Amino acid sequence: MSNDFDSARIKESTPIRYVEFHPVIDSTNNRAKELFLQPILPNLPFLVLAADQTAGRGRGAKSWWTGQGALAASIGMELAESSLERSDLAKFSPKVGRIVAELVAARIPDGHRIEARLPNDVYVDGKKIAGILIESPTAQQLIVGIGLNVNNRLADVPQEFRNVPITTLYDILHEELDLTEIVVELIQRLFAPP
Repeated sequence: MSNDFDSARIKESTPIRYVEFHPVIDSTNNRAKELFLQPILPNLPFLVLAADQTAGRGRGAKSWWTGQGALAASIGMELAESSLERSDLAKFSPKVGRIVAELVAARIPDGHRIEARLPNDVYVDGKKIAGILIESPTAQQLIVGIGLNVNNRLADVPQEFRNVPITTLYDILHEELDLTEIVVELIQRLFAPP
């Protein structure tokens, strides 16, 4: 099972200017907040990726399981760099959900029901495959956190998540996908003009 990301390919193919990868981290969104607090910011927009999150989060107090092979990513940007206004943020999470749902739909066979459920989850056949957590540490900073079950496997789900209906692309397709390709497509769709 591979968690390989090609940082050079991501930077060549998307607006991302800085990529950071962590084999294990508490939360990619937490790390993105830390990067925004540094005296010298990394080039924006930036991307934080992790192979494993020990404290992945959803909305409120919900936690998110990130098994080996999942995509755990947070994109940090200034609002001025995007086509967003501060008043648009409430509409942005559903937009990201639709983008993730389209990305999933493009990879699985017809006959599966794919839903972007408000405000921030994506489901396949009634089982959660992705979650989105958007945070705005300051009036001009935006963090887009995305957890997508790609190459992780249901057989590895920890006991505390066994009562939650979840699925992964691997368990639907029975093959591993190129994580860099998914990251590139996801970011290209996010930064596409409206």
